[in-house]
Amino acid sequence: TSGKAADSVSQYLNDISRYPRLTRDEERRLSKLALTGDLEAQDSLVNSNLKLVVNIAKDFTRGKFEILELVSAGNEGLIVASRKYDGDMGVP
Repeated sequence: TSGKAADSVSQYLNDISRYPRLTRDEERRLSKLALTGDLEAQDSLVNSNLKLVVNIAKDFTRGKFEILELVSAGNEGLIVASRKYDGDMGVP
Protein backbone atom coordinates (compact mmCIF):
# COMPACT_ATOMS: atom_id res chain seq x y z
CA THR A 1 0.00 0.00 0.00
CA SER A 2 1.39 3.40 -0.92
CA GLY A 3 2.02 6.06 1.72
CA LYS A 4 -1.10 8.03 0.84
CA ALA A 5 -3.28 4.92 0.79
CA ALA A 6 -1.79 3.75 4.09
CA ASP A 7 -2.61 7.14 5.62
CA SER A 8 -6.17 6.87 4.29
CA VAL A 9 -6.56 3.38 5.74
CA SER A 10 -5.20 4.53 9.10
CA GLN A 11 -7.56 7.49 9.16
CA TYR A 12 -10.52 5.29 8.20
CA LEU A 13 -9.69 2.74 10.91
CA ASN A 14 -9.43 5.55 13.41
CA ASP A 15 -12.80 6.95 12.30
CA ILE A 16 -14.66 3.65 12.55
CA SER A 17 -13.16 2.75 15.93
CA ARG A 18 -15.75 4.96 17.63
CA TYR A 19 -18.63 2.67 16.65
CA PRO A 20 -19.31 -0.05 19.23
CA ARG A 21 -20.30 -3.61 18.41
CA LEU A 22 -23.97 -4.35 18.83
CA THR A 23 -25.34 -6.93 21.20
CA ARG A 24 -27.56 -9.59 19.64
CA ASP A 25 -30.65 -7.89 21.14
CA GLU A 26 -29.61 -4.48 19.79
CA GLU A 27 -29.02 -5.99 16.38
CA ARG A 28 -32.48 -7.61 16.37
CA ARG A 29 -34.19 -4.40 17.47
CA LEU A 30 -32.38 -2.29 14.90
CA SER A 31 -33.03 -4.80 12.11
CA LYS A 32 -36.78 -4.63 12.77
CA LEU A 33 -36.66 -0.84 12.57
CA ALA A 34 -34.44 -0.91 9.48
CA LEU A 35 -36.90 -3.20 7.69
CA THR A 36 -39.56 -0.50 8.15
CA GLY A 37 -37.29 2.03 6.43
CA ASP A 38 -35.87 3.65 9.57
CA LEU A 39 -32.70 5.31 8.25
CA GLU A 40 -31.20 5.85 11.69
CA ALA A 41 -31.48 2.13 12.43
CA GLN A 42 -29.92 1.30 9.05
CA ASP A 43 -27.05 3.70 9.80
CA SER A 44 -26.48 2.07 13.19
CA LEU A 45 -26.40 -1.40 11.64
CA VAL A 46 -23.96 -0.27 8.97
CA ASN A 47 -21.68 1.70 11.28
CA SER A 48 -21.39 -1.05 13.85
CA ASN A 49 -20.34 -3.56 11.16
CA LEU A 50 -17.71 -1.46 9.36
CA LYS A 51 -14.88 -3.18 11.26
CA LEU A 52 -16.17 -6.54 10.05
CA VAL A 53 -15.91 -5.35 6.44
CA VAL A 54 -12.30 -4.26 7.01
CA ASN A 55 -11.40 -7.61 8.59
CA ILE A 56 -12.90 -9.52 5.67
CA ALA A 57 -11.25 -7.20 3.12
CA LYS A 58 -7.83 -7.85 4.71
CA ASP A 59 -8.18 -11.53 3.80
CA PHE A 60 -8.49 -10.63 0.12
CA THR A 61 -5.66 -8.13 -0.22
CA ARG A 62 -2.94 -10.08 -1.95
CA GLY A 63 -1.62 -7.36 -4.22
CA LYS A 64 -4.34 -7.74 -6.81
CA PHE A 65 -6.98 -5.77 -4.98
CA GLU A 66 -6.41 -2.64 -2.99
CA ILE A 67 -7.78 -2.60 0.56
CA LEU A 68 -9.64 0.68 0.01
CA GLU A 69 -11.43 -0.70 -3.05
CA LEU A 70 -12.45 -3.83 -1.17
CA VAL A 71 -13.63 -1.87 1.86
CA SER A 72 -15.62 0.47 -0.38
CA ALA A 73 -17.32 -2.44 -2.16
CA GLY A 74 -17.95 -4.17 1.17
CA ASN A 75 -19.47 -1.05 2.65
CA GLU A 76 -21.83 -0.73 -0.32
CA GLY A 77 -22.93 -4.32 0.26
CA LEU A 78 -23.38 -3.59 3.95
CA ILE A 79 -25.69 -0.68 3.15
CA VAL A 80 -27.83 -2.87 0.90
CA ALA A 81 -27.88 -5.64 3.51
CA SER A 82 -28.96 -3.23 6.26
CA ARG A 83 -32.18 -2.58 4.34
CA LYS A 84 -32.97 -6.30 4.05
CA TYR A 85 -31.49 -7.87 7.18
CA ASP A 86 -33.90 -9.68 9.49
CA GLY A 87 -32.30 -10.17 12.90
CA ASP A 88 -34.93 -12.73 13.87
CA MET A 89 -33.57 -15.20 11.30
CA GLY A 90 -30.83 -16.21 13.74
CA VAL A 91 -27.88 -15.19 11.60
CA PRO A 92 -25.79 -12.28 12.90
